[in-house]
Amino acid sequence: MRPFAAIVIWIVLVGGLYFYMESRDHAPVSHATPVQMVSGDYRLVLTTTFNAEKDPFDLKTESATGDAFVIKLNGLELIRSSDVFFAGKPVIFDNIAGIRVGANEFLVEASPPHGAGGMASAVRVQLFRFHEEILDRTFWADPGARIVSNFKIQIEPDLLPRNQDDH
Repeated sequence: MRPFAAIVIWIVLVGGLYFYMESRDHAPVSHATPVQMVSGDYRLVLTTTFNAEKDPFDLKTESATGDAFVIKLNGLELIRSSDVFFAGKPVIFDNIAGIRVGANEFLVEASPPHGAGGMASAVRVQLFRFHEEILDRTFWADPGARIVSNFKIQIEPDLLPRNQDDH
């Protein structure tokens, strides 16, 4: 009796899964829409509350080298630096390329120094377009923890060419 019950339960479960997979709606094929890049002078400013430096305990692989800072835009690496960034000193990256109309996602990774286990750490990220601030976010981490945060920003299309002379 038990083997018969096991076979019936197995047939019901696998058969139910089979019929579900066959009867569910298949997702329609999406047609790729062209990506419209925005024009404009974008500047990214990073300020830390700690001296960002390479993580001495990070596993060294081809894709992860324990860098002090890694910034990605829409999944593509924008900035990777193993230089030390000093606390309170803004680091400016001009002419940020790859920003497109619509949703854009940034990923910020920063590594605090090994001996900074006693205080929380933060990274302030500012994004400017034509020297006007369009984003200001601060990301916090527990004492000694690496900061890994992402944020999204919606960029509107350029309607009119902007005069940079402000006349």
